[in-house]
Amino acid sequence: MGSALLQGWIGSHGKKLQFHVQERSPSIWLEQQDVCLNEALPNNPSVVVIATKPNHLKDVIVSLRSNLSKETVIVSLAAGVNIAGIEANLPVNTAVVRVMPNTPVEVKKGR
Repeated sequence: MGSALLQGWIGSHGKKLQFHVQERSPSIWLEQQDVCLNEALPNNPSVVVIATKPNHLKDVIVSLRSNLSKETVIVSLAAGVNIAGIEANLPVNTAVVRVMPNTPVEVKKGR
């Protein structure tokens, strides 16, 4: 699902935004994109989108925590993890948004 969202954002915003992607097994498509792939996350990003399996969520958040600022918004796509579970591993008062995209995101249909 994360790749489907990234594909839409790249198609919509192109060079206007900078994307940093951490992926253990990047697809050929991802390797061909103009993104910062498996590079260090910059300090104080505006938005961090976490599209990982729920059992990896805590480790991902812990690895990012030192780069976040009080203005960073965390967007989680992790199924089955509520906002309180995400906030438990973040600095106090970090803004968290939990989203549950579905099939229309992948086929670029729906609103």
